[in-house]
Amino acid sequence: MNIVIILSLIFILYYMYVSTRKQSLQSTYISSSRIQGQGLFAGVDLSKDEIIIDNLFPHKDPSEVLYNPITESKFKHYMGDKTAKINHCSREDNSKVITSDNKIYQLVSIKDIPTSGEITVNYDVTHSQYPFIVGSNKEYIKC
Repeated sequence: MNIVIILSLIFILYYMYVSTRKQSLQSTYISSSRIQGQGLFAGVDLSKDEIIIDNLFPHKDPSEVLYNPITESKFKHYMGDKTAKINHCSREDNSKVITSDNKIYQLVSIKDIPTSGEITVNYDVTHSQYPFIVGSNKEYIKC
């Protein structure tokens, strides 16, 4: 009898975890940006150190190591729809790219981001850490 209760509790906890994780991964949307074209926005309040995008390059083989520069076409092919909408901001960036293995890259908030706030990255800082991600163009709006 106790094993049934324990298994039920494990199932409930797992379901709660999956539901929460799914909400977290769907907590962004694409809309018009004041910075450039379209941007990625927070659909809910995001806390500092929260994973915003679990895999920035979902169209890449998960075992492939990414670090050295790659072609622009390959980079664009690897990106997810939301990845392509993350705009550059050099002064007010609120997220960063992280990886533990140079295979799976995540987007994480570096400060609290309010609902409807645009999610931005400093392309130049990111490029210095991960050379395959290109830095900003001089034409980009400084924000």
